[in-house]
Amino acid sequence: HTEDPNEHISLAAYLEFTPELGPDVLSNGAIAHQKDDLAGRLSPETRRQVFCGIDSRAEIPHICLDEDERVSSDAGVTFDVDSVLAFPSNLAVAKRGIRWSPTRMTVSDLQSDLHLRSIPVTYLDGNGKQHQVHRPVHQIPHYTFGRVVGFEDISLYLLFPNLCREEQKCSKLRDEDFRLWMDGVLLPAIYQCYSAAHVQHYPSSYDHSRYNATARGVEAPSQRVHPVAREQQLVYFLPPEALADVWAGILARVQEPGFRQFQDVTILLQAKNLKVLTKDVTWDKMVSRFQRYWASAVDEDHTTADLYFDVGKETCPQQASQVMPWGQLAAGVMDEETEKKSGDAAISSMLPGIIRPPETQKQIFYPFSMLRDTGSLTIETGRRSLRRAAGLLYSQFYPSVKEVFAAGNVYPFTNTAIETLALDKKLRKTWELVGGGLSHQPEALIKAYLYTKLRCHYALLGSMQKSFGIREEHRVSGALFYAIDSQMRARELHDRRLVIPTDESSPYVSFTTDTLLRWVRWNINKFCLGFEMVYSFQDPHF
Repeated sequence: HTEDPNEHISLAAYLEFTPELGPDVLSNGAIAHQKDDLAGRLSPETRRQVFCGIDSRAEIPHICLDEDERVSSDAGVTFDVDSVLAFPSNLAVAKRGIRWSPTRMTVSDLQSDLHLRSIPVTYLDGNGKQHQVHRPVHQIPHYTFGRVVGFEDISLYLLFPNLCREEQKCSKLRDEDFRLWMDGVLLPAIYQCYSAAHVQHYPSSYDHSRYNATARGVEAPSQRVHPVAREQQLVYFLPPEALADVWAGILARVQEPGFRQFQDVTILLQAKNLKVLTKDVTWDKMVSRFQRYWASAVDEDHTTADLYFDVGKETCPQQASQVMPWGQLAAGVMDEETEKKSGDAAISSMLPGIIRPPETQKQIFYPFSMLRDTGSLTIETGRRSLRRAAGLLYSQFYPSVKEVFAAGNVYPFTNTAIETLALDKKLRKTWELVGGGLSHQPEALIKAYLYTKLRCHYALLGSMQKSFGIREEHRVSGALFYAIDSQMRARELHDRRLVIPTDESSPYVSFTTDTLLRWVRWNINKFCLGFEMVYSFQDPHF
């Protein structure tokens, strides 16, 4: 953009003008109404500047991150394993036993394809004709079987590829299927393999476990009846000694008439959000820290070639109250050829000597908070590419400042129904009467909107003293993970603490945390202001 005739201005300089541009609605626990006269408090010139970024100057200001003074002198590097995926061959993979859940979760926490290959499933259509298609793991009927003792972050799921139905809209096991599975397959296998001293503590049937799970929600209340009974997630310990026999019993029973729809039952192992648990300042210390948990709880004799690790590398300022988002070169937001090269160089830094020249891949760049020159980048390798064959599935590069708003997988303003509040009440009422087009409750949506506003307000307010860095994560096969480990040791990098200087060649820019978070707040407040201004135009008497 050096040839751009517009004025170049630093982010910090631009923020000097924003306090004068409109009221702060983000910290307000109420939504604006007509009497608040938001529109009247903003002149046409101010509105143009707030929502279009254009003011009275002849040249349109262009925010250029290179104009900001770099505030970090150096940054430290840490490594971690953020998640693990596997398809074990046996329940005995849990070396110290399983915390078994005899009921299904109301909503599965398996919500994406995990960048894995699709699995073949079989179903019958309305005419009784059999079809085989491929579906991602989260769309296959499944439930959470339990957690691995000694590494409770690991969940074990059971997938049932032969229980798919043509008309099925969700992956939750149907009641009739889960009843048959529990009473006809799983519980008989457990009761056969464990002693009477053990099974006396276990539920005896599907109905027994279901009523136990809802007992507290139904039997305890004395003043209010809830339309849906609240479920308690009861768990029971399955000792490791008999897990192999339990699995053998399951595989034998699904061959019997009446239970063959459970054939090809598959175990999926998943652990996620391990970055803080496994993070350390050298590669060797990180691997040792991870192995202390993994090796003590997981028997790798029962893992297969389908084993994947998310390897993370994080670069963070060593001084307080500083933030380093990715720069343009690291994100690869340039012409297509340079884009591929920069992404390939970033990946090669983690996988030295392994990655071949660029090939088929899906690459998406997400700008950060309306800034063109910084953001996040995701790269998914092609299903038949050499990279995937070598063990690299997926890479992502993003600023860790997004953790300010992370609440599990719930990010601010992702409830798309909130925007219907801005519709005229008369129009909304007409749609409801004519065709039942809207099923949203305005009171619930207003509560959700106000809650999200205040969550953003307090998250930003309390994060000014923190420092934030940049992350790169690479989902690699177990074989590639151990090859990387060998390379790090062969090059004598495994026990070295890495410090990256912040200079013109750095793959990131640096600001004070105050500067970047004030920019983020300005953008959120701007959109909330526009939304509430439209909402306030509605007739309060309708």
